[in-house]
Amino acid sequence: IMSFTVSICLLSGQLADLEVTSSQSVQELMCEASKQLGRPLAALAYQGRRLLRGEKVEEIGLEDGSVVNALVRQPGSVLCGHRKCGAFAALKHDGAVATWGHPDCLGSSPLNRTVNAHRLYASSCAF
Repeated sequence: IMSFTVSICLLSGQLADLEVTSSQSVQELMCEASKQLGRPLAALAYQGRRLLRGEKVEEIGLEDGSVVNALVRQPGSVLCGHRKCGAFAALKHDGAVATWGHPDCLGSSPLNRTVNAHRLYASSCAF
């Protein structure tokens, strides 16, 4: 089975380069990336879509040099996104909301904003 390299990237810019095969699952990628990065991961996203833990690399369409975004698991934080949009938001334990993703999907939202939020919801065009 041939392997290739993908990069798992945190929002901070920290990277983990993984040697993967097409038969590996997202869960396996998360475990390996978590070890390399030294942090527990909550989710992976590729091309604006949150990946399901049971999906296989071959189903996602990853190839050599692909970059996959990762969200670090933090107590009290919630990830929110919509499968049709390339933007995500995270509700942090202190009520702050961080957003990231494709500029066309973010609109004028700042990347980090304290709003004293308690819950986070997503639709196909808004958080």
